[in-house]
Amino acid sequence: MSDIEERMAPPAAVRRWAVWGGRGAASLADQAMFAGTHFVINVMLARWLPLEEYGLFAVAYSVMVFANAVHMALVAEPATVLWARHLERKGPFLGEVMALNLLVVLALSVAAAAGTALLAIVGTIRPLAVVLAVALAASLPAFWLVRQIAYADMKPWRAFLITAIYAVVLLGGSVALKSFDRLNGSSCLAVMSVAALVSTTWAARHYKLRPIWPASAKSRAVLKECWEYGRWSLPTGMFIWIVNNIFIVVLPMVTTLADVGRLKACMNLLMPIQQIFIGASLIALPTLSRSHAAGDHARARRMTTTFFLLAVLCGLLFSAAILVAGKFAYTFLYGPQHANDARLIMYGLALPTLWSAIAVARTDLRARQRPRAIFMAYASAIATVGLLAVALGAPYGPRGALLGLSAIQAAILSALILFMTTRPEAIRRSNANGTPDFDTLSQ
Repeated sequence: MSDIEERMAPPAAVRRWAVWGGRGAASLADQAMFAGTHFVINVMLARWLPLEEYGLFAVAYSVMVFANAVHMALVAEPATVLWARHLERKGPFLGEVMALNLLVVLALSVAAAAGTALLAIVGTIRPLAVVLAVALAASLPAFWLVRQIAYADMKPWRAFLITAIYAVVLLGGSVALKSFDRLNGSSCLAVMSVAALVSTTWAARHYKLRPIWPASAKSRAVLKECWEYGRWSLPTGMFIWIVNNIFIVVLPMVTTLADVGRLKACMNLLMPIQQIFIGASLIALPTLSRSHAAGDHARARRMTTTFFLLAVLCGLLFSAAILVAGKFAYTFLYGPQHANDARLIMYGLALPTLWSAIAVARTDLRARQRPRAIFMAYASAIATVGLLAVALGAPYGPRGALLGLSAIQAAILSALILFMTTRPEAIRRSNANGTPDFDTLSQ
């Protein structure tokens, strides 16, 4: 660079903020497209299908989210957190992650086939659901993994393209089904599986993803690292699923499937701000992980504090907007026939702020490689507030579910903040193979 070019170049701080601004915008755009696509699908189904059938779709989709949570805990999340430790061997590391992905997807597909086959035998569902369950168990987790790989590689615009392919196929296929009067819960899930498969195939070709079976000592060490992290993130993933879906599963047993439909329709309006901060967390997690891995803990703490305060502020503003315009939005989206259900939104006004703050707290603890702290936060909240909230809230239908869910999320956030602010002795231990002990703080 010449002297003139050097003088005309923007300061390093400006360039750094420009880079981060671009990445942040890409991350938010990606998550907005992902969440917006599912939001539109849910609105379409809630508006066009009977509440009972929409409730059945919500239950089926929650089961698929469970499979995705297992995969996320064992594959996608460890790969994102450990990426910074393997930058010098990115190709082999991706191959090892893909081998682990195939093993976990195979197990999930077998479990999905066994569960749905049992239901088909007793006549609860049609046999075709077995094929659908296997397709979803294999395609959706793989789709989420390739998005996570793009974020770990610090290329959120690539994640945006992956999501865009998924959105076009899913929305286009659903509209086509509607035009032929074939849109229902099962057909929508089938199109969702196809969309995930198409976008995953494109990403796999772009990254040249090929599984590398753990024949070498190095490959086996990488898988062991993933397990050291995943052994705590797996039960945590189960707890997260339980918290987010327990009322969807319990309500049909206590009240009706129509109440499940009402609850899901209400949560559709409350969740966008949560999706935004989950999207921001996807880019923040590898960034914070790299800062901690490099020993720059002060910078990571400053970023976390700013991120947390922004989450609380945005959550409060979103709740205020829902308070003012929630009834209009509900009626506009779902139609005047659902106007009486609009008041349910008021029972969940605390959720946007709680969800946003929890997304940031989890990201901080994950970046510091403290999956056990997240596990303990969820376990303690569910074992105390959770059991009482479900028992007291479920009999009152969607209203009780929203209040109960708010109480559980508040307990989880309190526990996460306690672990974030508690700074015990950070002694990094290693086992005989040099694998880090993820139960200790990374300071």
